[in-house]
Amino acid sequence: MQLGLREGEHAVGALDNDPYVLGQPPSRMSHRPCSVAISLVDRAIELFGRIFPYIGSQKHRHQLLEHFLVCIKRGSKSSARQESLQINVFTAFLAALREVADQKGSLGSDKVVNAAKTLALNALVSPVDALRCAAGEAIGRMAQVRG
Repeated sequence: MQLGLREGEHAVGALDNDPYVLGQPPSRMSHRPCSVAISLVDRAIELFGRIFPYIGSQKHRHQLLEHFLVCIKRGSKSSARQESLQINVFTAFLAALREVADQKGSLGSDKVVNAAKTLALNALVSPVDALRCAAGEAIGRMAQVRG
């Protein structure tokens, strides 16, 4: 049965929902798009990074960073779901720092800076390599926007 799919296309729209992808050799699967759920989370992270510098209220900036701290500390340290949550939360934080740095802005009040510093230092001692690497960049970005 011919499905009429061209190279790089899949039948259902998302790789994890496509029953026809199982019969393909692994070499043809290497550049497939992510699932809709993963793409949505990725776009939400980007959007948070772009919006964060425009949050005028220091109270709300502080509340967001404190909420990030709670999310990262909550749950089992060894579970894959918790690790994914930590990476996503820290990626959103790092996207916000990048945007603030690109706009040559500042994080804001001392409470916001202290919450950001705590978030970065907690990630710096994480057993997850990606978090430690991102924490190093975050500390550099914080130095860039603070001064």
